[in-house]
Amino acid sequence: MIGVFSFKVLFKEAYHLLRSKNGRKFLKLCFRYGSRPRFKKFRLKFYGRTILVPDALSFIWQFHDIYFLESYKFLTDANSPVIYDLGANIGLASIYFRQQHPEARIVAFEPNPNVYSDLKENTESKNIEIHQKAIWKEDGFLEIGMNPSDDSSIHSTENVQKVPCVGIGNLLANEAKVDLLKIDIEGAEVEVLNSCRNQLGHVQNVFVEYHSYHNDSQKLSIILSILEESGFRYFIRDEKDRKSPLLNHYLSNESQMDMRLNIYAYRS
Repeated sequence: MIGVFSFKVLFKEAYHLLRSKNGRKFLKLCFRYGSRPRFKKFRLKFYGRTILVPDALSFIWQFHDIYFLESYKFLTDANSPVIYDLGANIGLASIYFRQQHPEARIVAFEPNPNVYSDLKENTESKNIEIHQKAIWKEDGFLEIGMNPSDDSSIHSTENVQKVPCVGIGNLLANEAKVDLLKIDIEGAEVEVLNSCRNQLGHVQNVFVEYHSYHNDSQKLSIILSILEESGFRYFIRDEKDRKSPLLNHYLSNESQMDMRLNIYAYRS
């Protein structure tokens, strides 16, 4: 008979999914919506309310990371923590933050006009401050290649649009304390972090999704040095691994990137 330990070893991922309420919900989402055509908007019931989803597959994996893995969960002693959601997409992370911290001040930025309309609908009545702007190193305008649901990037050359942007330094300078700074801005993270390296002293937790593009030099060391200089400890997780990296120089299903990492930084 297979014992509990053997079961965990043989079926580790399935075991963790099945024993978790959100893991089981993730599996239900996979079975129900996983075969839907890409980039076809639809509405679904989500924790007692209806939300608008522009792409089923992207939503499913967002749910996996945010609700099952709880990638953005953090501790704070603040009654009203300040959370910046930079690259908010359709608002799933902001909704999670509101559920975890009912009194938090949540500020969300999303530059893609089509996705922003979904963000606006999904966060209605959630008391979340939303802005249809990109995050950059200075105020002004920025050219971004727009994707129908996610991955809109300054590195993309498809459907390029000029959008208003706001400098990260100005945002942080106006805050006495930031409990979580979430940065998921598809390739602009190095420039943005480098521009605010002197304003990170009152930030308690940082999440950065790092993107390594083939048409640009790798700059992971810049991000890590900024976090180290600012007094953070960090943990790095592969978002997309690849087999035989010395042979396979591209991420699967990614023609532009060779690495994508989730970086979690915190003050010990």
